[in-house]
Formats: sequence, structure tokens, C-alpha cells
Amino acid sequence: MIVGAWCGLPYLTRTDPVTDLCQQLSSEFGRAQAYFHSEQNDGEAWLIAEGGAVIRRWIAEFPQLALGEPFGVERRLLDAFGIPAKPEDLNPDDDLASSRKATWGDCDAPTVAAESSLDPRQIGRDTVHPESSSSPTRFERFAAE
Repeated sequence: MIVGAWCGLPYLTRTDPVTDLCQQLSSEFGRAQAYFHSEQNDGEAWLIAEGGAVIRRWIAEFPQLALGEPFGVERRLLDAFGIPAKPEDLNPDDDLASSRKATWGDCDAPTVAAESSLDPRQIGRDTVHPESSSSPTRFERFAAE
């Protein structure tokens, strides 16, 4: 899981570099993820890569940049609204799209992260990845130049 302001997928200068990095990391380590969540409603975005391929990239402010198929909580929310399509295929002026946007809190980046890996709202110094049997991992901050 990549954490930090530099992985802000909604910032168009970061979209391709973060995507490339997640693909590279997932090639080496199996999976890589990046999430962007703003408490000030500046955006929601996530990127999940496995085996060097992007499984899903969603950037709420730029649906045209989406890659892959919705899954997990994202797919369940669409199904709850009776929407068989992907959110990026919806007409933004359509009532279903407007209704879905109003309930986006049911499918934000931390929720997707919690379902896909770790809940960033619950990470602490002794957090152990749910798939790991090793001793607690210390999460450290890395700055990308």
C-alpha cells in the first residue's frame, strides 16, 4: 500500500507516475495499491495492481481516466442502484449517476483500502497485515523526490 500526498492520483501530474510505480511494485511483490482520500471533498481515488497489471483505477474527478472493472464495495454499490455499467460509462447528468454520487460515502478510498488490504484509518505502529503471520510491521513514511 502506497501512502502519502505524493500519490495523489487526482493530481494529473501524478496519475501516470503513480500508475507506473504500482505496476512495477506489483510485478515484484505481487500486489501494490495507492489511495487518495480527502476529508475536504477534494477527491477520492484508488489504484489496485496485481502481477504488473492495473486491476482497477478510479479517480472520481476524472472518470475518463478509469481503468479496469469495478469490484468489491464499488461493484456492490453500483448493483444496489441497479447500474450494470461502470461509473465511468454513466452520463454525469443522469439521475442514477447523481444519486450514486450523493452516496459516495459508502464507497470512498479508505473503504476500498480496508476491503482490499488495510484500513488506513486503523493503521498503527503495531499493525500486522491480515495476510501476514510475521511480527508487527512498523509503517514508515517515505518521501518521493
